[in-house]
Amino acid sequence: MANIPGAVTDPSRVHGEEIEFKSGNDTIKGYLARPSEPSRYPGIVVIHEAFGLVEHIRDIARRFANIGYNALAPDLYHRSGSPDPNNMESVFPVMFGLPDAQAVGDFEASAAHLRALSGATGKIGAIGFCSGGRQTLLFACSSRSSRCSARRTKIRRWRYQRSCEAARSVPARRSRSRSTRTPGTLSSPTIGRATVKRRPPSSGATPSRSSTNI
Repeated sequence: MANIPGAVTDPSRVHGEEIEFKSGNDTIKGYLARPSEPSRYPGIVVIHEAFGLVEHIRDIARRFANIGYNALAPDLYHRSGSPDPNNMESVFPVMFGLPDAQAVGDFEASAAHLRALSGATGKIGAIGFCSGGRQTLLFACSSRSSRCSARRTKIRRWRYQRSCEAARSVPARRSRSRSTRTPGTLSSPTIGRATVKRRPPSSGATPSRSSTNI
């Protein structure tokens, strides 16, 4: 445990709780973790993976709180009901049935909730895992709420603008292949494939593939 970044070795340093907050006309649930010591902290939206708001995501939120963030993980499946994380046949319909616009609206509401916390600096970031990696990209491309975003992905050289366009234009769907590593393409099991221009290699350099596996 000592080698895990942000691992909470002293539980008194962090306060975590299940909360409800408004997202548009709905009230959704989420998990909020904050440093116990009163001060001014930035916020981060923690976007869960395909399995939903499971204990692993709550632990990640607490780890962010342990290093000085107000961390909010919204439950994107609150309206439809969370799937059984041990049964992929129940996970897929819920994951692929989540509308992008609804998810981005929940991220906006999460950012607003973080900004409204006592002592918040107003700076908001976002991080996502698995399907949440794609949703982090959508949030970053369609909103000004997030100043910084990170996706837990393997990344090679690619153009950010084209990737935003790909994330917006290609509907979420289940891919038959987990990875298609074709030079000049953006490949993902959730957003499919979209053509991405490669930067020309510098003199004497070996061309690299322009693909990402999310």
